[in-house]
Amino acid sequence: MSLSFTAMLPVLPTPGLRTVTVTEGAKVKFRASDVTVPVPWSDAAASTLFRIWARRLPGCNGVQERWDDKTQSLVSVPGYEHSVYEMVNRVVYTIVAEGIRGGYFDEANGAVFSDELRSMFLNQYGLLNTPAWVNIGATAKPQASACFIVGVGDSLASLRKWQDSETVIFNSGSGSGADLSAIRPENWPIAGGGMASGPVSFARGTDSWAGTIKSGGRARRAAKMITLHVTHPDIRSFITAKRDQQRKAHALIDAGFPGNWQSDTWQHLPFQNSNLSVRVTDEFMQAVIDDTTYQLVWDGAVVEEPRAREIWDLICECAWETGHPGLQYDTTINKWHTVPKAGRIVSSNPCSEFLHHNNTACNLASLNLLKFRTAEGFDYKLFRHCVRLLIVAQEVICNFAGYPTPEIAENSRRYRPLGLGYCNLGALLMRSGMGYDSDEARDYAAYITSVMGGEAYRTSAELAQLLGPFEGFAENRDAMLNVVGAHAANSTTQFPAYSVWRDAYDMGLAHGCRNS
Repeated sequence: MSLSFTAMLPVLPTPGLRTVTVTEGAKVKFRASDVTVPVPWSDAAASTLFRIWARRLPGCNGVQERWDDKTQSLVSVPGYEHSVYEMVNRVVYTIVAEGIRGGYFDEANGAVFSDELRSMFLNQYGLLNTPAWVNIGATAKPQASACFIVGVGDSLASLRKWQDSETVIFNSGSGSGADLSAIRPENWPIAGGGMASGPVSFARGTDSWAGTIKSGGRARRAAKMITLHVTHPDIRSFITAKRDQQRKAHALIDAGFPGNWQSDTWQHLPFQNSNLSVRVTDEFMQAVIDDTTYQLVWDGAVVEEPRAREIWDLICECAWETGHPGLQYDTTINKWHTVPKAGRIVSSNPCSEFLHHNNTACNLASLNLLKFRTAEGFDYKLFRHCVRLLIVAQEVICNFAGYPTPEIAENSRRYRPLGLGYCNLGALLMRSGMGYDSDEARDYAAYITSVMGGEAYRTSAELAQLLGPFEGFAENRDAMLNVVGAHAANSTTQFPAYSVWRDAYDMGLAHGCRNS
């Protein structure tokens, strides 16, 4: 038995030569001359690939010129990949070889899968996340996940491990999230004597460390998500942390210091690499509505009972001023948790598209919605085809990827989480003549999202039929099927999205799911 594939995507785009240049003001900070790029690609897309994704590998003869702060000039560095086609082939051929080795498809179907995957990438229908392009085919155990959630406990050993894990994660071009609600409040007694620093203090320190590490060894700095539960006694200082630092920056700018975002005025301030989000519950939100108090708790004891609206107003004021903190709805998130036996979901990755239990990783992919727009509307058949291609590719990656810690490696093997999303929704709505803030646009977006999710789960069940479900499926079977069933129940019977989710549920019922 093998997965079968049909050819639906167009032929590869015509290659062309161009020079890719990145400037900052009057200075040229990066240049790659005579590189091979698909003719339809924008300079911005080409710049991203050669500046961030191209690797120095044996046999490559591309030359890149990169800015050197010491000499204040461009320095030529040889040995880089010099063709977008070369980069795509490196990743695709590695995935296909592993897929054949793992029994996903035979040689014949592997060839079709390879052609379709190359066409999808080169024609910009969809792409894998950055670490996949940076690491797959370049290292023996490539870190291919963009998103990590790291568990943090109330001990120095755990805090040291958190920083050590993030060092590896950031250096490989990925982002990390952590919930600090397990860390004792500031000035709380420590068993060996003295008082605790508190979660905000440790958040400040790890943010500084993230700002020191270049993501993937390149110019982009690392990204972090830090969350704190709304019942933690230090919630006020967490909410105001970024606002207070931004006010310092504005005071320095008013005093004559430079104000651009790359200046020391900003870069040396805490929390410039971190997104902050408060974990709120239904009970807290109800207390806000009812204008009642709620409890701040530590170690089983009630520390304070503030008005919920006081905390809510503080969140809103700081978010208005700085964009932080964000909100994560803890009750709702865990209601839709597919593997609750593995532990609660307490945090996310920096951009919040990956929500799972602690010490997990997710390789992501994104579909370009504009590519599926036709004169007749939206090509759902081709869209589902590309969803299936990406889910299969991401699933294969789980077999050979490397991970920064033994715990994350074990959870990735046991639960095989994948993430799939899309880009260009706004552009699709506008080109389709829909008002961005309209019920028509919301319904359209919801339907596309539902089809994507349903096909992803259906493909995962198809993979489970071939290779078996993920290892942790049995103990989470009821919870996962309840989530898939809830999606099926919420899908309208008037549209194909309903049948996609029904197929996903029925196949999951029969075979399980390959991915959590």
